[in-house]
Amino acid sequence: MRKIINLCVLLALSASMALLAKGQDARITVDKLPANSRDFLQTHFREMEISYVEVEKDLMWIRGYEVILIDGTEICFSRKGEWTEVERQKNAVPPALIPREIAQYVAQYFSGKTILAIERESRKWEIKLDNRMELAFDRRGRLVEQDAD
Repeated sequence: MRKIINLCVLLALSASMALLAKGQDARITVDKLPANSRDFLQTHFREMEISYVEVEKDLMWIRGYEVILIDGTEICFSRKGEWTEVERQKNAVPPALIPREIAQYVAQYFSGKTILAIERESRKWEIKLDNRMELAFDRRGRLVEQDAD
């Protein structure tokens, strides 16, 4: 019986720690972003007004940042301030963010389509087109997955 009680206490503590670790996001001002994030915004989204900025936190450290522009564009940054994702509602992702091989692939096989979102991870790139097609590429820009949303 004592083992069951100890197990229940352990499970309750684990559940409460998990809840504490989640949901620690807070709004901050743009000047609190890392310098490279501010430079990115100035370079690629200078004309857009920022709606708000959130810092995404775990229990003890920063996981990343999210910037929402007035037109609904979402830009995510790592905790080091490197951009990881740009998602736009209607407008194209700035061309400078798209690797040449991916831009060429889209131009060849999806002529006339607009890239509305791009996400870069350590081993792959993902994009979303305005026809709801989602494409994933390896680090060399080779198509590895294609999915219609």
